[in-house]
Amino acid sequence: MKQLLCLPLSILFCLLAVRCSDETATRRLAMLDAAGRLLPTDADSASRMLAGIPQPEELGNRDFARWCMLCGRSTNYTHADTLRIHQWERAQKWIDKHGSPEERAEVGLFLGRAYAEDGEWDLAMQTYAEALHCAKEHKVYNVAGYICAYMADLYGFRDITSECLKKREEACEFFK
Repeated sequence: MKQLLCLPLSILFCLLAVRCSDETATRRLAMLDAAGRLLPTDADSASRMLAGIPQPEELGNRDFARWCMLCGRSTNYTHADTLRIHQWERAQKWIDKHGSPEERAEVGLFLGRAYAEDGEWDLAMQTYAEALHCAKEHKVYNVAGYICAYMADLYGFRDITSECLKKREEACEFFK
C-alpha cells in the first residue's frame, strides 16, 4: 500500500519542481525584458533589477549574453563594477557567432574593462585593439570612441603619455 502511495507523490513532487523551475525561468526573462526597457531612462533601477535576477548563469546562452550586455551598458551610467571575466568570455562566444557588429565591438569593450579591472592590462589592451578594429571596420564610431578612451586610460596608468594623448584625440574624432 505504501508503494502505491509513494509513486503518485513522487510524480507530484517532480511536476512541482518542474513548474517552479519554469516559473523561475519566466521570471528571469521578464526581469531581463523590464531592465532592457528601463535602461535608457532609469539606469539605476535597471541596474538593480539586473542584479536581482536569480542565478543568471542558468540562463541560456542568448539570454545570458543579453543579460551581460545590459549589465555592461548599465555600468556606463551607474559606475558599478563590471561582471567577471568568465561571464564576459561566455557572452563574447555567443555574440561573436550571433551578434551584430556593434554588439561584437561592444562586448570587446566590456571584456577589456573586466580584464583591466582585474589588473590584466596586456589582455585588456589586446581585447580593446580587437574590438576597435571591429568597430572601425563596421563604422561603429561611438563604440570606437569609448574603446579609444579606455585604451588611453591604460596608457595613462602605464605613464605612456604620448600614446595616451593620441588615443584621446582619436576618441574625440570618433565622437565627432
